[in-house]
This record gives sequence, C-alpha cells and structure tokens, in this order.
Amino acid sequence: MERKTVAGYTDPAKPNFPHLHQWHFRSALEHYIWIIGMIYAYYHPTVEQWMEKLEETEVKGKVSIQMAVTIIALPVPIHLLTYILFPRIPIFIDEISIKLVDGVILV
Repeated sequence: MERKTVAGYTDPAKPNFPHLHQWHFRSALEHYIWIIGMIYAYYHPTVEQWMEKLEETEVKGKVSIQMAVTIIALPVPIHLLTYILFPRIPIFIDEISIKLVDGVILV
C-alpha cells in the first residue's frame, strides 16, 4: 500500500503523477512571489502620491498622462500573450492562415 500524506493530492485527470506533484507544482509557482510583494510594498507610497497628484491635475493633463502610461504598459501583456502563453496558436485572417512559431510568422 502506498503511503499518503495530508498535503498530497492525486489529480483524477492525471493519475500517473506522484501523490505530491500538485504540492511541488504550487510551491514552485509561489516560490518567488514574495519578492514581487516586497517591491510592490516598497513603491506603494510613492505611487500613491503620484496618483493623488494625478487626480489634482486638470482633465487634459490627466488624460494625456493616462494615455502615456497605457501606451508604455501595453506591450508587456501583448508580449506575454504572444510569445510566452500562446506561442504556437494559428491566427486566421481573411482565409490566410498565419502561424507564429518561435517569434517567426509563417504564412
């Protein structure tokens, strides 16, 4: 009989994986998240002051600052989606099949 622990979990979809696979997987994902939390906590007061100053500015300046921040920040999720999460999903545009493979577009 296999010895099971309290923290173990057997995924019904993947019964061949070891009993503690899910625990190791989750702990590896959360291993470095504390660093991001510390950086966020360190810069939070500064960013909060920036947001208060932004709320006090006039509408034209506020909109231009918001647009600049959006334009600067938008490439990050686009890069994440295109090259890391879904790098090999075909995209169909007007009956032309375009496939992105390792950053290269194949037509």
